[in-house]
Amino acid sequence: MTLARVSRRLTDETTTQLGELLQRDSLTRLDNRRHWTMLAQARLDERPAAGEDGELPPEGLLTVAVADLDGFRLINERCGHEAADRSLSGIARVLRDNLRTTDLVGRWGDEEFIVMMSGLEMPEAFERVEALRSRIAQLGVPHAYGQLPVSATIGLAEIVPGESLSAAIRRAERALVEGKGAGGNRVVSAQPPVAASSGRAGAAPEAPVVALTDAANAGAVTGTGAGPKPTEKTASTAPSDSSTTAPGPHSARSSPAAMK
Repeated sequence: MTLARVSRRLTDETTTQLGELLQRDSLTRLDNRRHWTMLAQARLDERPAAGEDGELPPEGLLTVAVADLDGFRLINERCGHEAADRSLSGIARVLRDNLRTTDLVGRWGDEEFIVMMSGLEMPEAFERVEALRSRIAQLGVPHAYGQLPVSATIGLAEIVPGESLSAAIRRAERALVEGKGAGGNRVVSAQPPVAASSGRAGAAPEAPVVALTDAANAGAVTGTGAGPKPTEKTASTAPSDSSTTAPGPHSARSSPAAMK
């Protein structure tokens, strides 16, 4: 091999490694926040426009989920950084192994992950995310005091026509906060933004209205009056006799759905 060929090979390898450093999170090997945002925005920009009826074609459906490791600060303080890193790596592995190759997954913050899924109605997107939550809850991270349980809370939002990526992510994050406030280890679907129901593009979205659920009884959403739609629900592994309530009078119970 000539010196010139060796030099070109080394240059190519260095360029590849540099690209990995710029695009990947070093711990989880997922896309970092900057690269994920670039890919997600490109997908949003390229999706087909809604028809005259305001409905998107199946290939234009996009949902975004933000997942947060429960008790991350406590894990760090009591078990150390190594155990916390193993927890994060375990969640990343679940996401990477159980999402489709067309889904975009990245590390969003210290203990946060983000996913964009395409071509799914909200009920199916919810089922897939709930299956991810269930698999994360089965993780156990060994540490000095035994096996460390791991769980995550996930907020889910559909990106409606005319909505920006950042606005959809904010709705998913607010839904996540709702789930954290209800005890964590659950999936929360955000209510569509005001613009989706009023036809006023660009209107500021309201905080999500959610129904909190547990793992005892799958599927149905109950309530009276103008409450959340059936897809605007949460799932959790809380015992069926736990007393979790949502803001307002609406509540429901469901169980984890199987990964499709």
